[in-house]
Amino acid sequence: IRTLDGAVDIDDFVADNGTAEEIRARIRRMVEGDETGRALVGSGELEIDEDRYEVRVGGRRVELAFKEFELLHFLASRPGKVFTREMLLEQVWGYDYFGGSRTVDVHVRRIRAKIEREGHTYIRTVRGVGYIFEHVPPD
Repeated sequence: IRTLDGAVDIDDFVADNGTAEEIRARIRRMVEGDETGRALVGSGELEIDEDRYEVRVGGRRVELAFKEFELLHFLASRPGKVFTREMLLEQVWGYDYFGGSRTVDVHVRRIRAKIEREGHTYIRTVRGVGYIFEHVPPD
């Protein structure tokens, strides 16, 4: 990109042999990044800063346990997609997790208690299936 003074300001590049996954990741970084270059994910008043492992709702910092953060970030990074409890266990906890699928329910309940307010529902239960992160338009 050429600036007003004629200098060239390069923010990113893609090599000829870049994979589709790499290109998507670079585009996502450019779209979701903030002015500091940090990658932010979220919806409405909810902001998830994956670089700092911080969550804010309406500008107020929310303390989440590590797995709560990982689960919220995983769902928020894929809005509109329904995940079963088993899929979430595999993706967030890993293949070697031996606990029951109800651990997902417990973590979702704790996350909801910490981030949802004034009628904003970010994580919706899909009965008989699992959970979905829903985009909340800004006020």
